[in-house]
Amino acid sequence: MKTLLTILVISFSLILNSCSNKDDSSESLGYAPETLIGKSLNLSSGPNSIAWALSFFSNGVISMIPSDTSWKIEDTYYIYRKTSENRAELTIEYTIRIIDKMVAHCYEVELLFTSESEGTYKGYDEWESDGKEDSNSLNGNFVVGTGGTQNPEDIMSDESEELYVYLGSANIFPNRASLSISYTNPDKYQTADSYLTAGICYGKSPHPTISDKTTSQKMIDTYYRTVNLSELELGTVYYLRPYTMNNNKVTYYKETSIETVGKNIKLNLERLNGNTIRLSYSINKSSTYNVTLNVVKMVTPDAIEAAYQLKDFGYKTKGDFETATYTYSGSWGQYDYFSLHAIEKKENITIFYRSKFLYSDGFHG
Repeated sequence: MKTLLTILVISFSLILNSCSNKDDSSESLGYAPETLIGKSLNLSSGPNSIAWALSFFSNGVISMIPSDTSWKIEDTYYIYRKTSENRAELTIEYTIRIIDKMVAHCYEVELLFTSESEGTYKGYDEWESDGKEDSNSLNGNFVVGTGGTQNPEDIMSDESEELYVYLGSANIFPNRASLSISYTNPDKYQTADSYLTAGICYGKSPHPTISDKTTSQKMIDTYYRTVNLSELELGTVYYLRPYTMNNNKVTYYKETSIETVGKNIKLNLERLNGNTIRLSYSINKSSTYNVTLNVVKMVTPDAIEAAYQLKDFGYKTKGDFETATYTYSGSWGQYDYFSLHAIEKKENITIFYRSKFLYSDGFHG
């Protein structure tokens, strides 16, 4: 990747040099340093980026502290090159681990120094994950220091001391999802004069923000709440990020990802005759899944009388598949719907992959 990084830097240099002929009244003052070794650089948040606290120790060796402290940063590398008296190019490579996924980033930014200690930046953030690639534009302000780094929470707080939000469980269907949001300290937001919006940012690209699709609710009134995502695509990876907004201040929390049923996880049910159901499942994803057949009886459309596990097919891994029939006792009309599950336990979250419901009238939903 270092060779690719060098090619990107050369290409980026040609683009930036073509733009650097614009008037710069402070160009002759010479604020841009020859090197960043031994210095710190704090990048402010922008429309498509969070705040960063950076420390440069030697050529290519960099410490990166994001304001989103839930991120695990790995494989860091940088190249810095002064291009004129007040301009420089900075390229940074890093990888973010999101539970079982890796998102590789490459920042390409131009630094314009307006003094020895501050300036503005602009450029691009290119990322790749699971074979998918994309890029976002970047812009903001920066501050230069000598040694150490500024706490990124001083730039933009991305971690709340009063309220922590996380996903407790997820029910994933072919084209929708139902998520449980939990709050560790909701009491501060239960008074009449305390107004807060919370929800989930989600999208097909990593690190979604409130500019992407969101769910939301007003006021935190319980220790957990269920939110629903609709009109999802079959067999598609979605990135999820809880957030809260209080007095126009947005706080993001630990990111995770889900994949809808239909591609790497397939679950199907159909009624044959009498009390017999045909089911099939196939797993083409690296993890462990407990596959079960379940039935539900409802008292009202919103209240469950009883839920039973009819059969446990055991733990399945990538490459496992089966088509089978199951004959249950009792009459078809005793139950409201059947469902085939594949249950996965990930870090801090349990995911229930579900087939479409097979209702007692024979229809799916």
